[in-house]
Amino acid sequence: MRNTSRKIIVLSHALLTAPLDRIDSPKAVKTVIRAEELVLGAASVALKKAGEGFVNGRMAVVFGGDEAIDGPKEEYFKGVMTDKAIGASPLLFPYTSLNAVTAQITIAFGIKGEFATFASGPVSFLKALVYACELLKEGVVDFALAGGFSEKTAFAMTLTASDRNGAVELTTERVKPNDIDVYDEARITSIEDSFALAQRLMDKHGTIKAVDKSGANVVFIRTVCHEQGL
Repeated sequence: MRNTSRKIIVLSHALLTAPLDRIDSPKAVKTVIRAEELVLGAASVALKKAGEGFVNGRMAVVFGGDEAIDGPKEEYFKGVMTDKAIGASPLLFPYTSLNAVTAQITIAFGIKGEFATFASGPVSFLKALVYACELLKEGVVDFALAGGFSEKTAFAMTLTASDRNGAVELTTERVKPNDIDVYDEARITSIEDSFALAQRLMDKHGTIKAVDKSGANVVFIRTVCHEQGL
């Protein structure tokens, strides 16, 4: 049941631009593409910052991707076109779907619950963040690991819902273009732009309407930062 008094609290966040030498996860997984390495690394850092026991409750894993698997998809289908069935790499095939990357997080960290992947262009991560917040507000889960990834960068955040104030509180909404015109507008041309936006909001409270490069997708984000959690 939706509880409008519950605040969405950001427990931790992590940005990764290079794979980690070692991923801190209960179960080792074999990685195939760079985006996968980046996602697992960012998730590892964010979960570690959030503290032990984070994954013990009901948890959602929600990520967004933009063009992260375009390279592997092209390579896979090029092999099929060149050498027919024998050229179809069984290693690359799962990565013709974005959801395979998100699924690796649930396997590596033993998370059993809701998981989803958004592919909505430059604002994919922001839409994933909105959905994670909705799951928390509705009481479907107690915790959420939300993030996004490209071929070069991955970003992860840990979230929970509470009736109490946290160090950083987050409000997100999906809105129609031009519904909100009184706030600063951030035009997102790549998913990396949305990671920078999220980091900026974590450091300093504000309200931003994020619009993708086509103007078709809009996400409304507000953060309230407290000097100290109460």
